[in-house]
Amino acid sequence: MPRSHPSASELINAIRDFLVETVTPQVDEHTAFHIKVACHILGILEREAEGQQGLERVEAEALSALLCEKI
Repeated sequence: MPRSHPSASELINAIRDFLVETVTPQVDEHTAFHIKVACHILGILEREAEGQQGLERVEAEALSALLCEKI
């Protein structure tokens, strides 16, 4: 089924790219450091989102299996 919106991972990557490619070259070193920290946090959020999607998929498969067995 096609999605009509970007995934969480795609959105996080777009934010990271914007911060690194557009914002970082225009700010002082102190702010650039904070952008680097923010990018690391985005990486953590991305991994958590991917893990959550995996858990949801496993749960849906388990529920589907239960429903099929009871039919």
